[in-house]
Amino acid sequence: QLLTVPYPLGWMLLAKTLAHWVITGVPVVVMAPVLAITYHLPASAVGVLTFSLLLGTPTLILLGSIGAALTAGLRGAGVLLAFIVAPLMLPVLILGARATDLALAGENVTGPLYLLAALLVLAISLAYRNGNTGRLDQRGMPLANGWMLNNSIGDINTASTPMSRGLGRVCLRPHDARGRA
Repeated sequence: QLLTVPYPLGWMLLAKTLAHWVITGVPVVVMAPVLAITYHLPASAVGVLTFSLLLGTPTLILLGSIGAALTAGLRGAGVLLAFIVAPLMLPVLILGARATDLALAGENVTGPLYLLAALLVLAISLAYRNGNTGRLDQRGMPLANGWMLNNSIGDINTASTPMSRGLGRVCLRPHDARGRA
């Protein structure tokens, strides 16, 4: 349905990701200071916690959208999505927790916050680059009896979520194909 709209698909996906962040990320950012006060977090750490959540939640959602774009249309996409996205999300979680921990200790928190901001910029640039297309091919996978398989996973257009799936091809061994019409 998104492909039938007269707007560019990259902007539609950006709007969907932004709506997802407004629904899930903003309530976390708003409720965090209230919950931090109930846990007797000092006021200096509450601000750092809120700012790290303001940087971290959109990064996590953008990384999730990148993973969803890579696994769209695949069988077992949920498990594959977890394996792709979890290692990318861990640095965001570690840096957010470290910034709050440094604020509790009264130390300088600019390092983790700068890195969180850099990860946010990186996630935005990876999620919404217009006009770049990549192709995933697997060539020459050996099968039984000398058969080779060329599998084309498809084109990945970073401006659109779905992948156009290519058909797998089975090729004859070179010596079987020679001399035959």
